[in-house]
Amino acid sequence: MRERFGAVIRQAIDEVLDGRRTGQYDIRTVDRSVKTFLGTKVEIITRFEFDLGYGKPMDYTVAGHPVDAKFTLNRFAWQIPQEAVGHICLLMNADDRAGTFSVGLVRVTSEILRAKGNQDKKRVIAAGQRSAIRWLVQDGPLPENQLLALARTNAGAVEEIFQGTSGQDRINTLMTHFLGRIVLGTTVDTVANQRDSSKRVRDARIELAKDGIVVLGGNRKAQQKIAAALELPVPKGSTWIPVRLARATGDGRPTAMIAGAEYTVWQEGDKRAPAPELLDGKTN
Repeated sequence: MRERFGAVIRQAIDEVLDGRRTGQYDIRTVDRSVKTFLGTKVEIITRFEFDLGYGKPMDYTVAGHPVDAKFTLNRFAWQIPQEAVGHICLLMNADDRAGTFSVGLVRVTSEILRAKGNQDKKRVIAAGQRSAIRWLVQDGPLPENQLLALARTNAGAVEEIFQGTSGQDRINTLMTHFLGRIVLGTTVDTVANQRDSSKRVRDARIELAKDGIVVLGGNRKAQQKIAAALELPVPKGSTWIPVRLARATGDGRPTAMIAGAEYTVWQEGDKRAPAPELLDGKTN
């Protein structure tokens, strides 16, 4: 259940951000109207993921019970309308910057809500009444937003990526900051900020090869085998893994045969040289 809810929230955030068109990767920085739509998107994707019935007057019908969906980016800030009193609420929260999310159930009563509401007469659960929430997931790991995760450890790297004046420049820089790590399709889409973002990855190979870097694609079996032989994470589907290579020296490190020669993952002290050509690397 934790994995399914996490995937639902990740999908909702990514769809609302629409990075391929907007270049945005931080839901906290988007317009208020976009944040409001996120709650609706989470509600819709949750319904289809768990095959929940449409409810009246609440959002869902679960085992004959009306259930209302509530989502917030701010912890414990669910806005509960008067019509939800007496009903069950599915409470969902996510902090994409921290990479966590929570999901809980609560039977809403007037006693657990603050006395004062907002101008729409919606109220939040009082701090002293939060024990009424039955947690299904509490502070679970949200599937990673790679750009926010990178910003947590190296904010300068993200700034450097987006300083590129073209999608190609940005993708080239992105790959250098993810050496030895899987790069997701959503990350590539957001950084490229254009329709054919995968072409930018293909073209990045040309420039990065000069610095000894290959970009292994998840849609090419031969490249997956190279990643596995080098004991790297293996890309799958529309994902990639960039890696700087060096000619193998027989020092015991994992090696892969590429273009008729043995290569290993470059490490400090190895000579730098242009990367070998990936003969099947033109379509991913």
